[in-house]
Amino acid sequence: MLRAAIGPLFADEAAFLVGEEHGLTSAELERLLAAQPWLEAACDELTSSSLPLTIEHGDLWASNIYVGDAEPQFNRLDRG
Repeated sequence: MLRAAIGPLFADEAAFLVGEEHGLTSAELERLLAAQPWLEAACDELTSSSLPLTIEHGDLWASNIYVGDAEPQFNRLDRG
């Protein structure tokens, strides 16, 4: 679903409010649009992986992230 939403969102330049208060600058929009192929490829890679569907609980705080083995690690809800 995320992969399918990227194209229409990126095509809706009005949604980025370029040059408006709280909107993106032209340079920010250019960088974002340049990232579209990467985002779509990342979605494709995730879809083809064996990672199961998960529920995102919407409670991601800095205290849920720590660095271990030089990589970010995320606290998990299941401790089993």
